[in-house]
Amino acid sequence: MSEKRDDSQERTEQATARKKQQSQEQGLVARSKDFNALMVLLCSGLFFIALGHSSALKLQHLFESYLAFDPKLLADDNGLFLALKNAAFSAIKVLLPFLILIVAVCIAGPMIIGGWAFSWENVALKFERLDPVKGLSKIFSLKNLVELIKSIFKIALVVLAMALIVYLFMKQIVYFSFADPLVGIKQSVKVLTWSFMLLVGALLIITLFDVPFQLWNYQQELRMTKQEVKDEYKDTEGKPEVKSRLARLQRELLKRRFATEVPQADVIITNPTHYAVALKYDPKKMKAPKVVAKGVDFMAEKIMEIAKQHSVPLVALPPLARTVYFHTEIGEEIPSELYVGVAQVLAYVHQLKLYKRGKSNKPKIPNKIDIPPEMVK
Repeated sequence: MSEKRDDSQERTEQATARKKQQSQEQGLVARSKDFNALMVLLCSGLFFIALGHSSALKLQHLFESYLAFDPKLLADDNGLFLALKNAAFSAIKVLLPFLILIVAVCIAGPMIIGGWAFSWENVALKFERLDPVKGLSKIFSLKNLVELIKSIFKIALVVLAMALIVYLFMKQIVYFSFADPLVGIKQSVKVLTWSFMLLVGALLIITLFDVPFQLWNYQQELRMTKQEVKDEYKDTEGKPEVKSRLARLQRELLKRRFATEVPQADVIITNPTHYAVALKYDPKKMKAPKVVAKGVDFMAEKIMEIAKQHSVPLVALPPLARTVYFHTEIGEEIPSELYVGVAQVLAYVHQLKLYKRGKSNKPKIPNKIDIPPEMVK
């Protein structure tokens, strides 16, 4: 990692989202060279199985056409140059699909494991890379130890594969120098096919081990100390633009919640402009009235606006509105000390509903609400 670390502390914490993003921006992602090599070999093999025969016939025709001796070309410099140019373009045209496939696989292979990541920081010259102490620490790292073991294992597998090929096809290999050219070519193709299959098998075994290790090692390299997590939190949460964005998101979330909760409320107790508290009471489901929404200033206005749209009663009782606001969170039931005061409001709302139906006289808003002095705000 390009960032400075305090190696005196143990890295026990999982990487944060910001840490992962910074790593991606710096081009530091999980990579497996063995997986890339396996992809190239497999795609090459599939290409030759699908199009190898037709490509070989085209190349054969190309060689037969352009390697045929034509005395006229010796006397014409332009004609000789043109013939060489046409031969080169024809060969490229035949091999171009294979070359495009290899380039595509070389690009797509790394993206499968770690995704796309490129940074000019990795290309730029950094003198800190010449630090011998850091160089020694990298040489004796777990990753390099695993790479050494893999290299030894690769050599052993290749030697084993070659020994197996020689053992299985010793007679055919010796026979090549005496056989008819066409027969020799067929036998060579057979030997090469088996060699290719054994090589792919060996590389597959290595890849099955290497890919999980690279992913695990990448996560280990990203791990952070507790101090790094604290510092990152201070850097991000302490920035004014981040605070502003978080506040905006919180307001948006509250608006969405208000849009669903306020219409279900039984009453909105207001300040009447600075505070608004929405209460809901269902005797069958609740022990006491519950605060389903609350807000100050702009959010209070939003609550009252939604309440008016859905005909939820608004009751202006400033002391009670402030007390409920400061002593109860959204989703909580009101404190027992406020039962009597809130009951007076709910009784008023009930009488108001009866009045609107023509079943009662117009009630008066309670002007004396029982609120414990120590709770008044």
